[in-house]
Amino acid sequence: MNKQDLRIVKTIDIISESFLDCLEKKEFKQLTVKDITEKARINRSTFYKYYMDKYDLLNKFIDNVLKDFHENLDAEFIDLPCSDLITHRHQIEKTIAFFLSQKRVYVILWNADINRNVFDEMLRIGENKIFDKIENNAGINVKSQDYSKLYSKLFLATMMASMRWWFELKNSISAEHLSEIMIQNMTKGIFNTFKSDLISDKS
Repeated sequence: MNKQDLRIVKTIDIISESFLDCLEKKEFKQLTVKDITEKARINRSTFYKYYMDKYDLLNKFIDNVLKDFHENLDAEFIDLPCSDLITHRHQIEKTIAFFLSQKRVYVILWNADINRNVFDEMLRIGENKIFDKIENNAGINVKSQDYSKLYSKLFLATMMASMRWWFELKNSISAEHLSEIMIQNMTKGIFNTFKSDLISDKS
């Protein structure tokens, strides 16, 4: 990467971070390009070199977040027998660690009053990734595509609900504990995991 490219990347990063800071403090409909450029300490011409307006910035920012989410979402567990999931823990923990690194971004976008439901978009992207993995696994006997879609939705709904719950706990649960919950859900099912957690809480 040459110096010119590096300057462009740094400028876009500064604009993105400033936009996120502004979105955290102000509703999007009240947010102006001036707010963003003042926060980023750049002039308006620099902003308009990369974005048409605040809506263009919003959509490109979200698209990049979703692209990174897709790339870092682990779907390899679909190809593994249940007995191998424990040894696959490092990959699950790596995925969770990435989610944690994006916590602020996700929470702001999930709660922002914008014209896109980012949480639902993440669900659909994840469902499609899991669905493709199931459909391309010759060892999985699925009766129909409807079943593949159901299992994809169940996997992602559980994962996303767990992640949102985890973020709301303000780090009172470790990433290792969350990965353990996810592995137990995969191997024992939600009810057995829930029941064993209740029993251990009482003891």
